[in-house]
Amino acid sequence: MSGVCLTCSPTLYVHQTGTTCVTCGSNCNNCTNNVLCITCKDGFYVSSGLCVACSVANSTACANASTATACAVGSYLNSGACTTCASVNANWASCNSTNPLSCVSNYYLAANNTCVLCSTVTADGSWKTCANASSVTSCHDGFFLNGNVCVNCSRINSAWVNCLNVYTALSCVSGYYLNNGTCLTCSSANSAFLTC
Repeated sequence: MSGVCLTCSPTLYVHQTGTTCVTCGSNCNNCTNNVLCITCKDGFYVSSGLCVACSVANSTACANASTATACAVGSYLNSGACTTCASVNANWASCNSTNPLSCVSNYYLAANNTCVLCSTVTADGSWKTCANASSVTSCHDGFFLNGNVCVNCSRINSAWVNCLNVYTALSCVSGYYLNNGTCLTCSSANSAFLTC
C-alpha cells in the first residue's frame, strides 16, 4: 500500500485522504482528527474534545476549569488549587504542603527543613549566598571569597572598601582613588587634593 499513511506521531493525525499527517489543533498533544483532542499541552485540559486553558492560578495541568492536577515550581497542589510556597513562608522557593524543598536566594535549606539566612552563619555576616552552613558561595560587599572563607577587604588594606582578591581593590575609602586595582591617596595625585 504505497503512499497510504496508517499512523502518525502523537501531535499529528491521519488526514481523511489517508496520504498525509496533519498537525493537531492548537494546544493539543494527541488527537484523532482536526476537532477531537485526546490530550492537551501543559496548562490545558480536554473539554468536549477541545483544549481549554487552565484557569487555576499557578497550575500547569488541570482536570477541569477549577481543579488543578499539577502546579508550577514555587507552588504545591492543595485540594485542586495551587498554593504558592511564598504565601506559606517568604523564604521558600519550592515546597510540598508542609516543608520547603528549596529556599530563595541568600538562604539555604537546613537539615531541620527550615530556610536559614546565609549571613547569619558567620559572626561578621559576610556570607551572601551559601550551599549549606559550611559552604559559602559568595560574599557581601566589602568581602571577597577566598576558598571557603569571606575575607574582609579592609583587613587586606585599610583604604579598600571592596576588592576582587588580595591583590585587587575595586573601590576605596574617602581620600583615596582607584588606580589599576590599587588605592592611592588623593594627595599623591596632587598635594592640594584632600579628596578626589
